[in-house]
Amino acid sequence: MASFFLGGYHGHGARPRPEHERLLRAALLPGEAGRDAYRAWRARTRLDALDGPSLRLLPLLARNLRELGLRDPDEGRLQGYRRHAWTTNQLLFHRAGEVLRGLAAAGIDALVLKGAGLAIRHYADPGLRPMGDVDILVPLARARAAMDVLRALGLRALARFPERLVEVLHATPFAFTVDREAGPGVDLHWHSLWDGCRPGADDDFWAAAVPVRIGGVETRTLAPADMLLHVCVHGTAWSASPSVRWVADALTVLRAPGGALDWDRLVAGALARRLALRVRVALGYLRERFDAPVPGEALARLRSARVSSAERIEHWARTRPMRGLTSLVAYWLLHGRRAAPAGLWRRMAGFPRFLQHAWDIERLRDLPFHVAYRAARRVRIGVADAASRVLGTRGGGDEARPWMRECASG
Repeated sequence: MASFFLGGYHGHGARPRPEHERLLRAALLPGEAGRDAYRAWRARTRLDALDGPSLRLLPLLARNLRELGLRDPDEGRLQGYRRHAWTTNQLLFHRAGEVLRGLAAAGIDALVLKGAGLAIRHYADPGLRPMGDVDILVPLARARAAMDVLRALGLRALARFPERLVEVLHATPFAFTVDREAGPGVDLHWHSLWDGCRPGADDDFWAAAVPVRIGGVETRTLAPADMLLHVCVHGTAWSASPSVRWVADALTVLRAPGGALDWDRLVAGALARRLALRVRVALGYLRERFDAPVPGEALARLRSARVSSAERIEHWARTRPMRGLTSLVAYWLLHGRRAAPAGLWRRMAGFPRFLQHAWDIERLRDLPFHVAYRAARRVRIGVADAASRVLGTRGGGDEARPWMRECASG
Protein backbone atom coordinates (compact mmCIF):
# COMPACT_ATOMS: atom_id res chain seq x y z
CA MET A 1 0.00 0.00 0.00
CA ALA A 2 2.87 2.36 0.58
CA SER A 3 3.58 2.33 -3.14
CA PHE A 4 0.12 3.76 -3.81
CA PHE A 5 1.32 7.04 -2.36
CA LEU A 6 4.81 6.83 -3.77
CA GLY A 7 3.41 6.70 -7.27
CA GLY A 8 4.21 4.88 -10.46
CA TYR A 9 1.24 2.60 -10.95
CA HIS A 10 -1.22 2.56 -13.77
CA GLY A 11 -4.31 0.46 -13.34
CA HIS A 12 -8.02 -0.06 -13.57
CA GLY A 13 -11.29 1.31 -12.33
CA ALA A 14 -13.34 -0.18 -9.57
CA ARG A 15 -16.06 -1.83 -11.64
CA PRO A 16 -14.94 -5.33 -12.65
CA ARG A 17 -14.19 -5.88 -16.31
CA PRO A 18 -16.52 -8.27 -18.21
CA GLU A 19 -14.14 -11.25 -17.95
CA HIS A 20 -13.77 -10.71 -14.21
CA GLU A 21 -17.49 -10.34 -13.74
CA ARG A 22 -18.10 -13.65 -15.52
CA LEU A 23 -15.65 -15.36 -13.17
CA LEU A 24 -17.20 -13.68 -10.12
CA ARG A 25 -20.65 -14.90 -11.11
CA ALA A 26 -19.33 -18.42 -11.70
CA ALA A 27 -17.61 -18.39 -8.30
CA LEU A 28 -20.44 -16.84 -6.30
CA LEU A 29 -23.87 -17.51 -7.76
CA PRO A 30 -25.91 -20.54 -6.69
CA GLY A 31 -28.08 -22.85 -8.77
CA GLU A 32 -28.59 -22.60 -12.50
CA ALA A 33 -27.36 -19.01 -12.60
CA GLY A 34 -23.99 -20.19 -11.30
CA ARG A 35 -23.85 -23.09 -13.74
CA ASP A 36 -24.63 -20.82 -16.70
CA ALA A 37 -22.05 -18.30 -15.54
CA TYR A 38 -19.39 -21.02 -15.22
CA ARG A 39 -20.08 -22.38 -18.70
CA ALA A 40 -19.91 -18.88 -20.19
CA TRP A 41 -16.64 -18.15 -18.39
CA ARG A 42 -14.99 -21.51 -19.13
CA ALA A 43 -15.86 -21.41 -22.84
CA ARG A 44 -13.56 -18.44 -23.35
CA THR A 45 -10.91 -18.95 -20.64
CA ARG A 46 -7.60 -20.76 -20.24
CA LEU A 47 -6.18 -20.99 -16.72
CA ASP A 48 -2.68 -20.24 -18.02
CA ALA A 49 -3.91 -16.88 -19.35
CA LEU A 50 -5.53 -15.63 -16.12
CA ASP A 51 -4.27 -12.47 -14.43
CA GLY A 52 -3.52 -12.15 -10.71
CA PRO A 53 -6.96 -10.88 -9.60
CA SER A 54 -8.63 -13.81 -11.40
CA LEU A 55 -6.27 -16.35 -9.83
CA ARG A 56 -7.24 -15.11 -6.36
CA LEU A 57 -10.87 -16.01 -7.10
CA LEU A 58 -10.11 -19.62 -8.07
CA PRO A 59 -10.45 -21.02 -4.52
CA LEU A 60 -14.00 -19.65 -4.43
CA LEU A 61 -14.66 -21.10 -7.88
CA ALA A 62 -13.45 -24.53 -6.77
CA ARG A 63 -15.79 -24.44 -3.76
CA ASN A 64 -18.78 -23.26 -5.82
CA LEU A 65 -18.29 -25.90 -8.51
CA ARG A 66 -18.53 -28.63 -5.89
CA GLU A 67 -21.73 -27.12 -4.51
CA LEU A 68 -23.12 -26.86 -8.07
CA GLY A 69 -22.21 -30.47 -8.83
CA LEU A 70 -19.85 -29.51 -11.67
CA ARG A 71 -16.35 -30.76 -12.49
CA ASP A 72 -13.72 -28.64 -14.19
CA PRO A 73 -11.15 -30.20 -16.53
CA ASP A 74 -8.47 -28.59 -14.34
CA GLU A 75 -10.11 -29.44 -11.02
CA GLY A 76 -6.81 -30.56 -9.48
CA ARG A 77 -5.22 -27.23 -10.28
CA LEU A 78 -8.17 -25.33 -8.85
CA GLN A 79 -7.85 -27.25 -5.59
CA GLY A 80 -4.11 -26.50 -5.70
CA TYR A 81 -4.82 -22.76 -5.70
CA ARG A 82 -7.08 -23.26 -2.69
CA ARG A 83 -4.43 -25.24 -0.77
CA HIS A 84 -1.81 -22.65 -1.64
CA ALA A 85 -4.02 -19.84 -0.33
CA TRP A 86 -4.70 -21.75 2.90
CA THR A 87 -0.99 -22.38 3.49
CA THR A 88 0.01 -18.79 2.74
CA ASN A 89 -2.70 -17.50 5.06
CA GLN A 90 -1.47 -19.69 7.91
CA LEU A 91 1.97 -18.09 7.59
CA LEU A 92 0.37 -14.66 7.59
CA PHE A 93 -1.76 -15.49 10.64
CA HIS A 94 1.33 -16.72 12.49
CA ARG A 95 3.15 -13.45 11.76
CA ALA A 96 0.07 -11.43 12.74
CA GLY A 97 -0.15 -13.36 16.01
CA GLU A 98 3.42 -12.37 16.88
CA VAL A 99 2.63 -8.72 16.18
CA LEU A 100 -0.65 -8.80 18.11
CA ARG A 101 1.08 -10.37 21.12
CA GLY A 102 3.74 -7.68 21.01
CA LEU A 103 1.14 -4.93 20.84
CA ALA A 104 -0.86 -6.44 23.70
CA ALA A 105 2.27 -6.68 25.85
CA ALA A 106 2.82 -2.95 25.26
CA GLY A 107 -0.78 -2.19 26.23
CA ILE A 108 -1.80 -1.18 22.69
CA ASP A 109 -5.31 -2.04 21.48
CA ALA A 110 -5.54 -3.57 18.02
CA LEU A 111 -8.02 -4.99 15.56
CA VAL A 112 -7.56 -6.66 12.18
CA LEU A 113 -8.96 -5.13 9.02
CA LYS A 114 -9.88 -6.42 5.59
CA GLY A 115 -8.62 -9.83 4.52
CA ALA A 116 -7.74 -11.36 7.88
CA GLY A 117 -11.01 -10.35 9.51
CA LEU A 118 -12.97 -11.51 6.47
CA ALA A 119 -11.15 -14.83 6.12
CA ILE A 120 -11.59 -15.80 9.76
CA ARG A 121 -15.03 -14.44 10.58
CA HIS A 122 -16.98 -14.49 7.32
CA TYR A 123 -15.48 -17.08 4.95
CA ALA A 124 -16.20 -20.69 5.82
CA ASP A 125 -12.57 -21.61 5.11
CA PRO A 126 -9.62 -19.17 5.34
CA GLY A 127 -8.24 -20.77 2.19
CA LEU A 128 -11.10 -19.21 0.22
CA ARG A 129 -9.73 -15.70 0.74
CA PRO A 130 -6.12 -15.29 -0.53
CA MET A 131 -4.18 -12.41 1.04
CA GLY A 132 -0.83 -10.72 0.60
CA ASP A 133 -0.56 -9.27 4.10
CA VAL A 134 -2.44 -8.71 7.35
CA ASP A 135 -3.74 -5.22 8.13
CA ILE A 136 -3.72 -4.23 11.80
CA LEU A 137 -5.39 -1.09 13.12
CA VAL A 138 -4.15 0.68 16.27
CA PRO A 139 -5.41 3.90 17.89
CA LEU A 140 -3.94 7.06 16.40
CA ALA A 141 -2.50 8.09 19.78
CA ARG A 142 -0.50 4.82 20.01
CA ALA A 143 0.76 4.69 16.41
CA ARG A 144 4.34 5.69 17.23
CA ALA A 145 4.50 3.22 20.10
CA ALA A 146 3.17 0.52 17.78
CA MET A 147 5.97 1.29 15.32
CA ASP A 148 8.51 0.68 18.06
CA VAL A 149 6.88 -2.68 18.83
CA LEU A 150 7.08 -3.76 15.20
CA ARG A 151 10.70 -2.66 14.91
CA ALA A 152 11.54 -4.69 18.00
CA LEU A 153 10.03 -7.71 16.23
CA GLY A 154 12.40 -7.26 13.30
CA LEU A 155 10.00 -5.56 10.91
CA ARG A 156 10.96 -2.50 8.92
CA ALA A 157 9.04 0.45 7.51
CA LEU A 158 8.64 0.72 3.75
CA ALA A 159 8.27 4.49 4.03
CA ARG A 160 11.50 6.39 4.68
CA PHE A 161 9.90 8.77 7.18
CA PRO A 162 7.02 6.79 8.70
CA GLU A 163 6.57 8.94 11.80
CA ARG A 164 5.63 11.91 9.63
CA LEU A 165 2.68 9.98 8.24
CA VAL A 166 1.06 9.82 11.66
CA GLU A 167 0.70 13.59 11.52
CA VAL A 168 -0.58 14.00 7.97
CA LEU A 169 -2.20 10.83 6.67
CA HIS A 170 -4.19 7.78 7.60
CA ALA A 171 -2.62 4.36 7.61
CA THR A 172 -2.50 3.02 4.10
CA PRO A 173 0.71 4.71 2.99
CA PHE A 174 2.51 3.15 5.90
CA ALA A 175 3.55 -0.49 6.21
CA PHE A 176 5.98 -2.70 8.04
CA THR A 177 7.25 -5.77 6.29
CA VAL A 178 9.58 -8.65 7.06
CA ASP A 179 13.18 -8.01 6.05
CA ARG A 180 13.11 -11.16 3.90
CA GLU A 181 11.96 -10.22 0.40
CA ALA A 182 9.18 -12.83 0.16
CA GLY A 183 8.21 -13.04 3.83
CA PRO A 184 4.67 -12.59 5.18
CA GLY A 185 3.78 -8.92 5.54
CA VAL A 186 1.97 -6.78 8.09
CA ASP A 187 0.50 -3.35 7.40
CA LEU A 188 0.10 -1.04 10.38
CA HIS A 189 -2.85 1.37 10.23
CA TRP A 190 -3.95 4.13 12.54
CA HIS A 191 -7.07 5.05 10.57
CA SER A 192 -9.20 2.54 8.71
CA LEU A 193 -10.00 4.56 5.59
CA TRP A 194 -8.33 7.09 3.33
CA ASP A 195 -11.65 8.93 3.45
CA GLY A 196 -11.82 9.11 7.25
CA CYS A 197 -8.57 10.45 8.64
CA ARG A 198 -9.59 12.90 11.35
CA PRO A 199 -8.98 12.13 15.00
CA GLY A 200 -11.92 10.11 16.29
CA ALA A 201 -13.07 9.07 12.81
CA ASP A 202 -12.92 5.38 13.78
CA ASP A 203 -14.41 5.64 17.27
CA ASP A 204 -17.64 3.92 16.22
CA PHE A 205 -15.68 1.12 14.52
CA TRP A 206 -13.71 0.49 17.71
CA ALA A 207 -16.81 0.59 19.90
CA ALA A 208 -18.67 -2.08 17.89
CA ALA A 209 -15.71 -4.35 17.04
CA VAL A 210 -16.31 -8.09 17.39
CA PRO A 211 -13.93 -10.80 18.66
CA VAL A 212 -11.80 -13.03 16.42
CA ARG A 213 -8.82 -15.28 17.04
CA ILE A 214 -5.82 -15.02 14.75
CA GLY A 215 -2.46 -16.70 15.14
CA GLY A 216 -3.54 -18.04 18.52
CA VAL A 217 -4.26 -14.53 19.83
CA GLU A 218 -7.63 -13.11 20.80
CA THR A 219 -8.25 -9.82 19.00
CA ARG A 220 -11.08 -7.99 17.25
CA THR A 221 -12.30 -7.08 13.79
CA LEU A 222 -15.01 -4.83 12.37
CA ALA A 223 -18.66 -5.52 13.04
CA PRO A 224 -20.50 -6.88 9.95
CA ALA A 225 -22.12 -3.55 8.97
CA ASP A 226 -18.82 -1.73 9.40
CA MET A 227 -16.98 -4.45 7.50
CA LEU A 228 -19.37 -4.12 4.56
CA LEU A 229 -18.96 -0.34 4.54
CA HIS A 230 -15.19 -0.73 4.67
CA VAL A 231 -15.20 -3.28 1.84
CA CYS A 232 -17.37 -1.08 -0.39
CA VAL A 233 -15.33 2.08 0.16
CA HIS A 234 -11.90 0.48 0.02
CA GLY A 235 -12.69 -1.95 -2.77
CA THR A 236 -14.33 0.47 -5.16
CA ALA A 237 -11.46 2.95 -5.15
CA TRP A 238 -9.12 2.93 -8.11
CA SER A 239 -6.48 0.23 -7.89
CA ALA A 240 -3.27 -0.56 -9.72
CA SER A 241 -4.74 -3.97 -10.61
CA PRO A 242 -8.36 -4.73 -11.52
CA SER A 243 -10.57 -4.38 -8.46
CA VAL A 244 -12.59 -7.58 -8.25
CA ARG A 245 -12.12 -9.19 -4.84
CA TRP A 246 -14.29 -6.58 -3.10
CA VAL A 247 -17.35 -8.10 -4.80
CA ALA A 248 -16.67 -11.53 -3.31
CA ASP A 249 -15.92 -9.98 0.09
CA ALA A 250 -19.12 -7.92 0.12
CA LEU A 251 -21.33 -10.83 -0.94
CA THR A 252 -19.71 -13.07 1.67
CA VAL A 253 -20.51 -10.56 4.41
CA LEU A 254 -24.05 -10.13 3.13
CA ARG A 255 -24.69 -13.88 3.03
CA ALA A 256 -22.97 -14.78 6.31
CA PRO A 257 -25.19 -16.65 8.78
CA GLY A 258 -25.88 -15.32 12.23
CA GLY A 259 -28.54 -12.68 11.85
CA ALA A 260 -29.54 -9.76 9.68
CA LEU A 261 -27.02 -7.05 8.95
CA ASP A 262 -27.59 -3.73 10.73
CA TRP A 263 -28.49 -1.56 7.75
CA ASP A 264 -29.28 1.46 9.91
CA ARG A 265 -25.72 1.36 11.17
CA LEU A 266 -24.24 1.02 7.69
CA VAL A 267 -26.25 3.94 6.31
CA ALA A 268 -25.45 6.10 9.33
CA GLY A 269 -21.75 5.30 9.00
CA ALA A 270 -21.75 6.21 5.30
CA LEU A 271 -23.54 9.48 5.94
CA ALA A 272 -21.29 10.45 8.85
CA ARG A 273 -18.19 9.89 6.70
CA ARG A 274 -19.64 11.68 3.66
CA LEU A 275 -19.46 8.45 1.68
CA ALA A 276 -23.13 7.98 0.75
CA LEU A 277 -22.44 8.21 -2.99
CA ARG A 278 -19.59 5.69 -2.94
CA VAL A 279 -21.51 3.18 -0.83
CA ARG A 280 -24.71 3.62 -2.84
CA VAL A 281 -22.92 2.94 -6.12
CA ALA A 282 -21.25 -0.18 -4.72
CA LEU A 283 -24.41 -1.63 -3.18
CA GLY A 284 -26.45 -0.82 -6.27
CA TYR A 285 -23.96 -2.71 -8.43
CA LEU A 286 -24.05 -5.74 -6.12
CA ARG A 287 -27.83 -5.82 -6.14
CA GLU A 288 -28.11 -5.34 -9.91
CA ARG A 289 -25.43 -7.76 -11.09
CA PHE A 290 -25.34 -10.38 -8.31
CA ASP A 291 -28.83 -10.23 -6.82
CA ALA A 292 -27.28 -9.26 -3.47
CA PRO A 293 -29.75 -9.02 -0.55
CA VAL A 294 -29.52 -5.24 -0.27
CA PRO A 295 -32.77 -3.72 1.02
CA GLY A 296 -34.37 -1.16 -1.26
CA GLU A 297 -35.01 1.03 1.77
CA ALA A 298 -31.29 1.29 2.53
CA LEU A 299 -30.52 2.26 -1.07
CA ALA A 300 -33.35 4.79 -1.01
CA ARG A 301 -31.93 6.42 2.13
CA LEU A 302 -28.51 6.66 0.52
CA ARG A 303 -30.02 8.09 -2.67
CA SER A 304 -31.97 10.71 -0.74
CA ALA A 305 -28.89 11.88 1.18
CA ARG A 306 -27.53 15.26 0.24
CA VAL A 307 -24.29 14.80 -1.70
CA SER A 308 -22.06 17.85 -1.89
CA SER A 309 -20.11 18.90 -4.97
CA ALA A 310 -16.90 18.01 -3.13
CA GLU A 311 -18.16 14.45 -2.58
CA ARG A 312 -19.01 14.08 -6.26
CA ILE A 313 -15.59 15.33 -7.30
CA GLU A 314 -13.97 13.06 -4.74
CA HIS A 315 -15.92 10.07 -6.07
CA TRP A 316 -14.73 10.91 -9.56
CA ALA A 317 -11.10 11.27 -8.45
CA ARG A 318 -11.02 8.18 -6.23
CA THR A 319 -12.40 5.87 -8.91
CA ARG A 320 -9.91 6.88 -11.60
CA PRO A 321 -6.15 6.38 -12.01
CA MET A 322 -4.06 8.60 -9.75
CA ARG A 323 -2.43 10.49 -12.57
CA GLY A 324 -1.75 14.16 -13.18
CA LEU A 325 -4.62 16.45 -12.22
CA THR A 326 -6.67 13.54 -10.85
CA SER A 327 -3.89 12.76 -8.40
CA LEU A 328 -3.65 16.34 -7.21
CA VAL A 329 -7.43 16.59 -6.84
CA ALA A 330 -7.51 13.41 -4.77
CA TYR A 331 -4.71 14.61 -2.50
CA TRP A 332 -6.31 18.03 -2.12
CA LEU A 333 -9.59 16.48 -1.02
CA LEU A 334 -7.77 14.14 1.33
CA HIS A 335 -5.96 17.15 2.76
CA GLY A 336 -9.34 18.81 3.26
CA ARG A 337 -10.74 15.76 5.05
CA ARG A 338 -7.91 15.63 7.56
CA ALA A 339 -7.54 19.34 8.23
CA ALA A 340 -9.67 21.26 10.70
CA PRO A 341 -11.60 24.07 8.99
CA ALA A 342 -9.01 26.82 8.72
CA GLY A 343 -9.99 28.81 5.66
CA LEU A 344 -9.06 28.27 2.04
CA TRP A 345 -5.82 30.25 2.09
CA ARG A 346 -4.41 28.49 5.15
CA ARG A 347 -5.36 25.14 3.68
CA MET A 348 -3.64 26.02 0.40
CA ALA A 349 -0.55 27.16 2.28
CA GLY A 350 -0.34 23.80 4.05
CA PHE A 351 -0.87 21.70 0.92
CA PRO A 352 2.78 21.61 -0.28
CA ARG A 353 3.97 20.25 3.06
CA PHE A 354 1.15 17.71 3.00
CA LEU A 355 2.35 16.51 -0.43
CA GLN A 356 5.91 16.36 0.88
CA HIS A 357 4.90 13.88 3.55
CA ALA A 358 2.40 12.01 1.37
CA TRP A 359 5.09 11.41 -1.25
CA ASP A 360 7.74 10.58 1.36
CA ILE A 361 10.07 13.43 0.36
CA GLU A 362 12.85 14.39 2.74
CA ARG A 363 12.90 18.17 2.15
CA LEU A 364 10.13 20.55 1.13
CA ARG A 365 12.37 22.29 -1.38
CA ASP A 366 12.64 19.01 -3.30
CA LEU A 367 8.88 18.97 -4.00
CA PRO A 368 9.06 20.76 -7.43
CA PHE A 369 11.66 18.27 -8.66
CA HIS A 370 9.50 15.38 -7.46
CA VAL A 371 6.45 16.82 -9.24
CA ALA A 372 8.48 17.05 -12.45
CA TYR A 373 9.71 13.47 -12.00
CA ARG A 374 6.18 12.17 -11.47
CA ALA A 375 4.96 14.04 -14.56
CA ALA A 376 7.74 12.57 -16.69
CA ARG A 377 7.00 9.10 -15.34
CA ARG A 378 3.33 9.47 -16.22
CA VAL A 379 4.29 10.42 -19.77
CA ARG A 380 6.43 7.29 -20.06
CA ILE A 381 3.58 5.17 -18.71
CA GLY A 382 1.17 6.75 -21.18
CA VAL A 383 3.50 5.98 -24.06
CA ALA A 384 3.87 2.38 -22.84
CA ASP A 385 0.08 2.02 -22.54
CA ALA A 386 -0.40 3.34 -26.06
CA ALA A 387 2.23 0.94 -27.40
CA SER A 388 0.56 -1.97 -25.60
CA ARG A 389 -2.78 -1.14 -27.18
CA VAL A 390 -1.22 -0.91 -30.63
CA LEU A 391 0.61 -4.21 -30.18
CA GLY A 392 -2.40 -5.91 -28.64
CA THR A 393 -0.66 -6.84 -25.39
CA ARG A 394 -2.32 -6.84 -21.96
CA GLY A 395 -1.14 -6.06 -18.47
CA GLY A 396 -1.19 -8.14 -15.35
CA GLY A 397 0.77 -11.13 -16.59
CA ASP A 398 3.85 -10.55 -14.48
CA GLU A 399 1.71 -10.30 -11.37
CA ALA A 400 0.08 -13.61 -12.12
CA ARG A 401 3.11 -15.73 -12.98
CA PRO A 402 4.51 -16.39 -9.46
CA TRP A 403 1.09 -17.64 -8.33
CA MET A 404 0.84 -19.83 -11.42
CA ARG A 405 4.22 -21.44 -10.93
CA GLU A 406 3.58 -22.25 -7.29
CA CYS A 407 0.05 -23.57 -7.73
CA ALA A 408 -0.05 -25.16 -11.17
CA SER A 409 0.94 -28.59 -9.89
CA GLY A 410 -2.43 -28.85 -8.11
